[in-house]
Amino acid sequence: MSAVASDAIDVHEAIAVQLLGGVSVRVDDREMGPRDIGGTKIRHLLLALLFADGVPVPKDELISMLWPGDRGSACGATLETYICLLRKRLRPVGAPRWSPIETGSGCYRLDADVVDLDLHRHRRLVERALSQADTEAALAQLRSSLSQLLRPFLPGEGDAAWLEDARWRHGRQVRAWLVAAAEKVVDVAPADAATWARAAVELDPLDESAWWALLRSAEVQGRHADGLRSYEQCRRHLADELGCQPGPRLQEIYTRLLGGPSETAPDLAQLIESVICLYVTIAGDVPTQMAGLPTALDGGGPSIEDARRNIDALLRGLSRADTVAPPRTDSGARPITRGRRPVPSVTNSQRHTAVLTR
Repeated sequence: MSAVASDAIDVHEAIAVQLLGGVSVRVDDREMGPRDIGGTKIRHLLLALLFADGVPVPKDELISMLWPGDRGSACGATLETYICLLRKRLRPVGAPRWSPIETGSGCYRLDADVVDLDLHRHRRLVERALSQADTEAALAQLRSSLSQLLRPFLPGEGDAAWLEDARWRHGRQVRAWLVAAAEKVVDVAPADAATWARAAVELDPLDESAWWALLRSAEVQGRHADGLRSYEQCRRHLADELGCQPGPRLQEIYTRLLGGPSETAPDLAQLIESVICLYVTIAGDVPTQMAGLPTALDGGGPSIEDARRNIDALLRGLSRADTVAPPRTDSGARPITRGRRPVPSVTNSQRHTAVLTR
C-alpha cells in the first residue's frame, strides 16, 4: 500500500468526520455538510472506506456497493474520479501532496489514524466510563456521550443493504451501552437509568436486561405502579413475540414491586374506581347504590388490569397485619369463648382470592 508524503506536517486527527445526526466533515477550519462533500455516491464512498476501519477495500467491492447490480466498465473509471474528488475534499491546507486515502493493488484504504470519527470517540468515552469504579465520576461522561449516540445515524443516506446493516450494528451496540449504563447508575441516578432503559427498550422490546433496568429504576424511585405497568408491557411483548414469560430476574423484581411500601398504595378514589370497574366487568351495569361516584365508564378510569392491581396492592399491604392473634389476658390465658365454637380467622388475601374466583 503506497502513501503520499505528508509534507512534514502533523496530520494526526486533522480530519473530523461526523455520522451522528448527519454526515459532515471538518478539515482544518473548513466545515463541509453533505452537499459540500459531494453527491450521494461520493458520500457513500467515504462511508464505505470509514466502515472498513483502516482495512483495504477492493475496488470491485466498492463498485458493487455504489452501483449494485451494475458491473459496467464505466463504473471503474467513475470510481477513480470519485476517489480523486474525495482526496481533494479531505486534504488539509499546507499538504498539497498528502492524502488520507491510500492506493494499493486493486484496492483503496482510508488511514483511520488521521480521522477523528465521532462514533469511535464516543465509543472510547462510554467504555472508559463503564469501566470506572466511581459511578458518580462516570455519570457526567455517560450523559454526554449517550445523548450523542442516540442521535439519528446516517439520516437521509438511503436504504442500501450495506447501510441498513451498518445501522443495525450501530443500534445493537448502542443498546448494549444503554443497558450497561442504566444498570451501572440505577442506584445513584435512577432517572438517568430510566431514560436509557426506555431508549434501549425502544431499540429492542424483547431485551429483558433493559426491562429490568427500567423496573429497578422505578423501584429505587418508589414508583411501584410505574414499575408494575412496565412489567405488564414487557410480559405482553414476550408473550406475543416469543410465547414465553419474563425470566426469573424480572419475576423477582416484580414480586418486590407488588409488595412495595404502603405510600405507593392506591388512594381511596382509585380504589372506588377499581371496585366499580371490576363490578361492571362482571355484572355489566353500575349498581344503583354507587350512582354519583367516580366510575371507570367516563374514559378516565383504570383498565381491568390496573383495577385488579390496585386492589391487590391494598390487600397485600393489609396482609402484613393480616392475622390478628386473639387477645390475651394479663395472666396469659386465652379469652373465654362462652361456650361457642371459635370462628377461624380469614386473611384478606383469602378474601381477595375468593372474590376473584366467584
